[in-house]
Amino acid sequence: MGVSVSELLRLRVGRPANGGRCVARVDDGGVVVFVSGAAPGELVEVEVTERRSRLWWARVVNVLEPSEDRVDHVWPAAVGAVGGLSRPAALEGHDASTADTHDGQGAGGVGGVGG
Repeated sequence: MGVSVSELLRLRVGRPANGGRCVARVDDGGVVVFVSGAAPGELVEVEVTERRSRLWWARVVNVLEPSEDRVDHVWPAAVGAVGGLSRPAALEGHDASTADTHDGQGAGGVGGVGG
């Protein structure tokens, strides 16, 4: 797909990934996009910020269909201005961590500890 950095895409966001981003796929399914600023299940318009072959990174510029769990950010002025706030949407009734959302691919068992 011939999308350049800064170009806008419309994507349906999937499960959470590390770093507060969510995973989406471009229509052909061959490109994985890590989207910051989205919640699982949302339809969003994103700006592509980086491309590396079939791995792209993007940020939400418009939420077209918000998740039912989305609530306003507790500190709207800090979004994009303060480090560590890559998830601008809190999910009502959900833990903000993504530790248990990786289909068993968490850190358990790393280095022989846990598991």
